[in-house]
Amino acid sequence: MSFMSFWKNSNVAFVLKMFILALLLVVVLCAAALFWLDKYTHHGEEVMVPNVVNSYVEEAMILASAEGLHLQVVDTTYNRRFKLGAIVEQKPVANSRTKRGGELYVIVNAKTVRQIPLPNLRDISFRQAEATLRSVGLALGEVTYQASEYKNLVLDMRKDGESVEAGTRFPEGTQIDLIVGLGAGTEEVTVPNVLNKSPDEARVVLLAKKLSLGGIHYDEELTDVNRDSFVVYLQMPRPEAYAKEGSHVEIYLTTDRTKAQAAAEEAANDEFFQDDAVYEE
Repeated sequence: MSFMSFWKNSNVAFVLKMFILALLLVVVLCAAALFWLDKYTHHGEEVMVPNVVNSYVEEAMILASAEGLHLQVVDTTYNRRFKLGAIVEQKPVANSRTKRGGELYVIVNAKTVRQIPLPNLRDISFRQAEATLRSVGLALGEVTYQASEYKNLVLDMRKDGESVEAGTRFPEGTQIDLIVGLGAGTEEVTVPNVLNKSPDEARVVLLAKKLSLGGIHYDEELTDVNRDSFVVYLQMPRPEAYAKEGSHVEIYLTTDRTKAQAAAEEAANDEFFQDDAVYEE
C-alpha cells in the first residue's frame, strides 16, 4: 500500500491527522492568549509617573488616569506642611517610569486639624515646659517674666491673654503663652482678696498683683465629684496685707459656700473698719 493510500484510508492516519490538528489548534490558542495578555497588561509599555503630591484625590485621579495608572489611597496622616485633604506622599515617585496600567499609591493628609489637650505646665521649669509643648505638637508663644519666689518656674499658661487650664484642646501648632518666674522682687504689694473664689480664679487675681499661688489645702477629701465645687474660705497672708512681689499666697478650700461667704463678709467688714479708722485719723 502506497503512502498516499495509507494517508487517505488508514484509521491510524485519521487519528494522526486529528492529533496534528489539535496540536495546531492549541498552538494558535496559546499564541492568541499570550498576545491578548500582553496587550491587557501593557507588557513592556512604560509611562511617566505624574506628580500628585499636594493635589486633592479627585485631581490626582484625573492625572493618574491620563497616564493609564490606577490611583489607590493606602493611608491617612496629618502633616501641617500640607493642605488639609491633600496628598502628602506617593509611590512610585513623580517623574519615574512605571508600567502602564499599574497602581499609583498615595497617602492623604487628614481633612481636619488634630486637636491636642494642653498638658499641665504650671510649677515646672520653663525649659521643661518648652520641651513638653514641642513634644505634643503645640508651640511656645509669648513669654512674660514676673516676680516670683522661684526663678524660671512656669506660673501660668495663657491663650489670647486668658488663663487656660490643662486638658483644654487646641489645634496642633497653636501657640501657648507662658508666665515665668523671674525671682523674688523687692517691691511690696497689697495682697488681694480671693475669698469665695475658685482656685483658678484666685490664681488669676494673684498673678495680676504679681503674686503666686502657693499651697492649696482642702477641708475634705478631693474627689472627681467635688473637684469643681471648692472655693477659698481662708488665705494666708490675709487680704490687704503686704507682701513682696513674687511671694506665695496659700489658700484653704471648702465646698461649704456658706462658710466661704461668711469669711468673705468678715474680711469685707475688717477692710471697712480699717478704712474708717484711717478716715477718723
